[in-house]
Amino acid sequence: MQIKEVLGRLLTDTEMEAMIWSYDRIGDILITIIPESLKKKESLIGEALLRAHPTIRVIGKRTGIHQGEFRTRGLQIIAGENRKETLHKENGILLYLNPETVYYSVRMAGERLRLANLIQPEERIAVLCSGVGPFPLTMAKHSKARLIVGIEKNPVAHSFALKNIQLNKMKKRVRFYRGDATQILPALPRQFDRIVTVLPTADPSMFVNLCLPSLAAKGTLHHYAMVNQGDKQTVKKQIIRTCNEHAKKISTITSHRCGHCGPRTDRFCFTVRFS
Repeated sequence: MQIKEVLGRLLTDTEMEAMIWSYDRIGDILITIIPESLKKKESLIGEALLRAHPTIRVIGKRTGIHQGEFRTRGLQIIAGENRKETLHKENGILLYLNPETVYYSVRMAGERLRLANLIQPEERIAVLCSGVGPFPLTMAKHSKARLIVGIEKNPVAHSFALKNIQLNKMKKRVRFYRGDATQILPALPRQFDRIVTVLPTADPSMFVNLCLPSLAAKGTLHHYAMVNQGDKQTVKKQIIRTCNEHAKKISTITSHRCGHCGPRTDRFCFTVRFS
């Protein structure tokens, strides 16, 4: 039965107009947004969502926005089982996580696969701010990279990443390090063919400064950034200026839109290739 048909029997026309119909599914958890005007009926809405989605076991509502050093946000259970950990499948890999204690975007699955398909055989790759491991594990699944390193500061996310490397049987080619990337990346005894930075709210110049010394001479940098609509040039200029300061010659710099993050904000992946 369709969710609108179920809720149409429980809510008034005005309440139906107030509903937000988009939601995320992570494993067997469905995450929705309940407007303040419908708070008194959130349990009814949660139960209706359970009936409309037979494979879902938990209904949670978002509380607040992404915030703090680790960009997490609250999750309140409104129906179903009282738990927040789940096993999610994406691009042929398994990810065990708690969407309240770690940052994870289910909507980036296609982007992670896109990047994995760009990898050439035998590449060495570093992923900064790797979370529970979706980028490194997708890359390992869909490429012939020699080594993929993930660096994550959030100890909870790192703990899940270690479980996920076991779940996916990828210990030979994937390694996870816990700590600040500014300390760990320079200490790794290798140069990488490709480096990916997955903290779009950070200063692009800071990340480019960090990555360039660890990037191979003709390597590739993928930097994710939040962009005010129509203003990609600001981030591009920051990247170019920082590369010039390091005397790094850019071959090409391109951008790929990979998400809508607010009324006037998009997520872009800036790909910088060096010659």
